Amino acid sequence: MKRVYLLLLILCIGACAPVLKSNLADMYGDTHKEFAKRLVWQDYGSAASFMAQEFRQDFQDKFPKRGDIRVLEIKPEGVEFEGPDQKRAISWSNYEYYRLPSNTLKNLKVRLEWEYRAHAWKIVSPFPDLP
Repeated sequence: MKRVYLLLLILCIGACAPVLKSNLADMYGDTHKEFAKRLVWQDYGSAASFMAQEFRQDFQDKFPKRGDIRVLEIKPEGVEFEGPDQKRAISWSNYEYYRLPSNTLKNLKVRLEWEYRAHAWKIVSPFPDLP
C-alpha cells in the first residue's frame, strides 16, 4: 500500500513540472502585452518599470516627455525561451510608430532580451533607438 501512495506522489510531482514551466511562459506573455500597452498609451514612466535597473535611464532618455514619438502598434513576431529553467527569453516584435513633426509611418523590427528576476520578467537589453 505504501508503494501505491509513493507512486501517486511521484506522479503528482512529475505532473506539476510542465505546469510550472508554462506558467513562466504565460507570465511572460502577459508582461509583454502590458509593456506594449504602456508604450502605445505613451505611459513611458510605467513602461520604464519593465526595464532592468541598468537599462532604465537609457530607456527614459529615448522617450522624452514632450511626446515626439508615437508608437501605434506592437506586433509580436516570436519568442524563444532559453535555459533549462526557461527564465530567459528573446523576443522579436514589429513596432509601427511615427516621430513628430513627421506623420510618416515607420516600421522597425525590435529584438529584446528578457529575464525572469525576483518574481517578474524584466528587459535586460538596451531598448533600440526609434529613428
